[in-house]
Amino acid sequence: AQDHQYSQFFNSPVYLNPALNGQFNGDLGFTGGTFNNSGTFYGAASGTVSNVTNTGLISNVTGVALNFANSTTIVNGSTSNTTAHIYGQTQAIYLGGTAGVVTNFGTIDSAGSSANVYLRGGSIANRGTASLLLSQNGYGAYIYGQGTVTNEGQILGNGANGNGARISGGGTIVNRC
Repeated sequence: AQDHQYSQFFNSPVYLNPALNGQFNGDLGFTGGTFNNSGTFYGAASGTVSNVTNTGLISNVTGVALNFANSTTIVNGSTSNTTAHIYGQTQAIYLGGTAGVVTNFGTIDSAGSSANVYLRGGSIANRGTASLLLSQNGYGAYIYGQGTVTNEGQILGNGANGNGARISGGGTIVNRC
């Protein structure tokens, strides 16, 4: 039997085209640690991870881009990088376990009919005037439980069922625009 990691080295994206460095087409499962993305990641990241940092593109055209069951801190972009992008067909970010923290300097969007960013308690901060949380047919930001949504950019829900931000268990929405 051949080891595909060594016998198929000539099929790696970097070998075929150096511009594809950092691109990954597939799903990643995590059991802890940190996920840092500075390139292009196509697929779904799920499991248990404590920190996610994205300065490139995370895209899942068939489902949820980031789906974690534990308390996770997600940072999309930075004050000097507002082009970072997280996209999920149904949802961009789903943190269904304990409370999480999402800080966005770039764009987080989805085309699905539920929430673009869904947290089970915690906080969502949309930082900077270029930041955008967008759901084509649902909530731009949704916290199920107590939490805080702080907005300095845009939080939009388009379409027939589109809404901006919702906190269902009590909390605070601060709009600094």
